[in-house]
Amino acid sequence: MGLDGFKVFDPALAWPGRPKPTPRVTVHPGGSFTLNAAAWAALGEPGHVALLYSADGPTIGFRAAAGGAPAAFAVRGFARSATKTVAGQAFVRHYAVPTGPAQRYGARLDGDVLTVALSREGDIVARPRPRR
Repeated sequence: MGLDGFKVFDPALAWPGRPKPTPRVTVHPGGSFTLNAAAWAALGEPGHVALLYSADGPTIGFRAAAGGAPAAFAVRGFARSATKTVAGQAFVRHYAVPTGPAQRYGARLDGDVLTVALSREGDIVARPRPRR
């Protein structure tokens, strides 16, 4: 029996109306950042990133970086989760990035930089419920 009649299953076909995941970044009160799976994938799934800031907007950016680079921040993962976190306390303090309640922003890839415009309000992220 040959394999000529077989087709590779595309999971997107099972949910035709389901939107494709979009890159999102959450800015947390303590100054850390959370990247969803789509945001991390857009950067090429790096182990380290450089943090960038532009006063025009204002806008923050993430760019893949080599682990030994002086401006490289480690990208850490959560157990059983596709989201990644980057510690940015010093970055947030230095550029006075607002860190009120945790806010989730849409992000877009501009060349090799994942950018997040802080000029608009992000979605407020509720605290996670305690485990039972």
